[in-house]
Amino acid sequence: MYFKYKMFLYIVYLVLLPTVFSQMSSETSTSRISERLDRIEENEEDLRAALRNLRKDLKKEIDFLIEDISTLSTRLTGSSGQVVSHNEEQVSKTQHASCDCGVIVSQYENLMMAFKREKSANILLRREFHEMRKQHDFEIGNVSEKFINMDSRLNNAEKTLRLEIDTIKNEKMAQLRSEINTIKDETNAEFQEMKKQQDFEIGNTSEKCNKVETRLIITEKTLRSDIDNIKKETMAINHRYAACQTYINNTLSNFTDVIIHLNELLMNCSLNTLQEISRITSDTAKLKTSNEILKNITDNLIRHPILIPSKSCDSVVKSGEYTIYPDAFPHGVNVYCNLDSTNKGWIVVQRRNDGSVDFNRTWADYKSGFGDISGELWLGNDHIYQLTKNKPRQLRIEMEMFNGTKRYALYSEFNISSESEKYKLHLAGYTGDAGDCILMDCFGHGYGLHNGRPFSTFDRDNDRYSGCCACRYGGGWWFDDCFSAHLNGKYFKEKDSVPIFKGINWFKITGAYTSLKFVQMSMR
Repeated sequence: MYFKYKMFLYIVYLVLLPTVFSQMSSETSTSRISERLDRIEENEEDLRAALRNLRKDLKKEIDFLIEDISTLSTRLTGSSGQVVSHNEEQVSKTQHASCDCGVIVSQYENLMMAFKREKSANILLRREFHEMRKQHDFEIGNVSEKFINMDSRLNNAEKTLRLEIDTIKNEKMAQLRSEINTIKDETNAEFQEMKKQQDFEIGNTSEKCNKVETRLIITEKTLRSDIDNIKKETMAINHRYAACQTYINNTLSNFTDVIIHLNELLMNCSLNTLQEISRITSDTAKLKTSNEILKNITDNLIRHPILIPSKSCDSVVKSGEYTIYPDAFPHGVNVYCNLDSTNKGWIVVQRRNDGSVDFNRTWADYKSGFGDISGELWLGNDHIYQLTKNKPRQLRIEMEMFNGTKRYALYSEFNISSESEKYKLHLAGYTGDAGDCILMDCFGHGYGLHNGRPFSTFDRDNDRYSGCCACRYGGGWWFDDCFSAHLNGKYFKEKDSVPIFKGINWFKITGAYTSLKFVQMSMR
């Protein structure tokens, strides 16, 4: 039973082996095929071990049969010897002995028949085993052949894949090289174009610099000549003034002498009264002439004033550029003094009239000031602070639209804080016809109030807006959230289209879509 059970397992394994191999061959993954081949090798080792055990069992069975046959032969030989040796002595027992011998022969024949049947069975078993071994070797050969074929196919597939990968790699590399060369050519072309443009701009800049330098040299020469002429005229005026002063003193002295002499004449009641009266008339005419000369000298001094150091523009007699010497600037500061209709002098803080100066500047620019004293300018937050820190000044804002409409706003108190406090604005006491858009909310929405707000630029955002007012609308100003007045916005000309709130704005006058033609901020 044990032998048949092992044979059954062996046959079942041989039947299942092709199925396993067919399933294995249907797999496309190289790793899974390798794993299954390893399993087949392990199963083959198990089969070989089973065959070895089967052979051992067959050998044991054969040894047992041979031992039984040897024992039986020995017994038969011993029985035959006894019959021959005792043949003569036991004649009388021949019939009985023949009966015993017949039984033994019958047993022997039965044993031989069993042995022959066993031998035939062994022969059949050997044949079956031989056939099974041939079938097993055939199956093993098929498996090996299939394995070799599979290995060959895998190698071919690997070579094909490598070739395809190399082909794709070469194609991609060629494509990448082509794209890189194209990009390199385009980059070189753009670089050359940029270089040409840069060289052209550098040439233009150099030419402009040369022109500006030439103009500066000419202007410097002109200014030096004007200064020399002014110095000469000033010296001449001083000489004339001294001469006039001497003449006036002499005239006054003569006039005093005449009066004394007249008094003496009146007191003495001389007969020469008529002559004295004539002399007095003559002296009076001379005095009138002296007064006319003095008046001419005074008028000449008014037309050609002598520059006397001053702390402000209060003493100027005409509008123009001046150097004033306030306490904060002992070496002087250049300002533009504007004389109004009532002959009051104002220091110009800001002016916009033609858009020639860009007001979208940094914090540092607004701190120190920029522009042209006689044109568009910002005096500078530091200068404004120094000029207003000791006592508040008046602030006058003059505005003009492109249609000729003029408006003004006047504040009785004006000063700003220092840089450490971000140049906060302080205004009070509005009068004027422009409408108050600094102390009051021109929109009515609760924002746009500028008084008390710090100064802001695009690089120093100090407003209350969630974004950046200076970044959005341009220019530095005392922004809130954002403004109802912005006098440092972008300058737009009459025919320009003004984006919403992007111009020089005073909402009461301009609204949201127009811009001022002229604005000037002055203080005194």
